[in-house]
Amino acid sequence: MESGHKSQKIITICILTCNRKKILFELLDSLAYQTIIDEAEVIVVDNASTDGTTLELPGRYPWVKCLALDKNTGCGGRNAGIRDASAKYVVTLDDDMFLHYKDTLERIVEYFNGHPDVYVINFKVLFYDSKELIPFNWFHPRNYKLYSESTFKTDYISEGAVAFRKEIFEKAGYYPEEFFLGHEGYDLAYRIIDNGYNIIYNHTIEVLHKCSHRQRTTWRNTYFDTRNQFWLLIRHFPIPVLIELT
Repeated sequence: MESGHKSQKIITICILTCNRKKILFELLDSLAYQTIIDEAEVIVVDNASTDGTTLELPGRYPWVKCLALDKNTGCGGRNAGIRDASAKYVVTLDDDMFLHYKDTLERIVEYFNGHPDVYVINFKVLFYDSKELIPFNWFHPRNYKLYSESTFKTDYISEGAVAFRKEIFEKAGYYPEEFFLGHEGYDLAYRIIDNGYNIIYNHTIEVLHKCSHRQRTTWRNTYFDTRNQFWLLIRHFPIPVLIELT
């Protein structure tokens, strides 16, 4: 396999990881079978892992570029990978999100090429084992029981499994790094929509989430989720609406 920086690539895959070396390497092994992987640039952004990820990565995957951050920056890691990306299309993945089909990257490129008005593509997120839709990963403004098999405009960005035209970040800005974790996708989505660009959910592009069938919740998730929800309201909703909501 060619090195990720020998020639101009058509799509960049940015993978965010932190202390999850085993599953990251499983994901990278699976990416090697993508039909257009030789036309793809793969960047792993390591959020200050202490499990030896950055030490082992170069020897095992010489075709992957590693950005080793000196501290855990949360969603700031995604921004680092996006800024470093050389391709016009950028896919951001969490390290436990696997592309379902071997032609998934090809489908993304073809859809962007055929729909110049679309700037962001959200994917259908399925359980890794059962291949069933994950309800707790669905935050689109439509009922998943009725619309999960449709393609439609949305106001949501699923940060761990989404594709962008890279140029959108110059127009609408990047993820809000002060959020660290939680609601950063909504914040970016609102800015993209406010600038007049389209975000869609595409049911034909699928990823498999290798997670528990139960939603994982920690004190950190709860704290950032609650705090950032207030920040999101203050940043994007007028005062009369905020008063009505309180």
